[in-house]
Amino acid sequence: MDITCTIPTRSTQLTQIVKQVPPEVTNGSGEAYHGYWAEDIYSLNPNFGNESDLLSLSQALRSRNMLLMLDVAPNHMGSGPVANITYSNYIPWNNPRYFHPPNLNITYDPPNQTEIEQFWIGDANTVALPDVNTEVPEVVNTLYLWIRQLVEKYGVDGLRLDTVKHIRKPFWQKFCKASGVFAMGEVLSGDIEYVNFGNELIM
Repeated sequence: MDITCTIPTRSTQLTQIVKQVPPEVTNGSGEAYHGYWAEDIYSLNPNFGNESDLLSLSQALRSRNMLLMLDVAPNHMGSGPVANITYSNYIPWNNPRYFHPPNLNITYDPPNQTEIEQFWIGDANTVALPDVNTEVPEVVNTLYLWIRQLVEKYGVDGLRLDTVKHIRKPFWQKFCKASGVFAMGEVLSGDIEYVNFGNELIM
């Protein structure tokens, strides 16, 4: 930590910290060390330590006048091939009704926004990412409460929002408000006009 403080930076950003699917789920197609293949949004990834470790990091950063940013990816969970998905393993989304139906044929050029928001990303035969249905009120309200509690519990100062273009705009506006902290979002596209669509919903 003190070595980090010799670098001219004011913040530390962590990848998504929630519990990931185990390696056997992805059927040899990779391991979810990066944080984007979630299994349980209420538990921490043990590879990063436990709750006490994260609280200690947050407090250590604050004592050095540094900020803590977390990456969050409410758009999807992790899995292996579509045919092998066991929805009951997901927490809290333990039923297919919490997800959009599996369809991975998104039209990106030109962008079909409905498909981008409601179809799955990933590969049906290796690592498919079940798309959380953020049109379901129960899902939306759960995510708003989850992010508020996560920020409050660990003293988070800011968020990096993953896969922003894959969730409808109104969701993000209230998600950011629920968090109560600064947020910046990832919109993966080379089209300047398309990327610009996210400005008003993250501010």
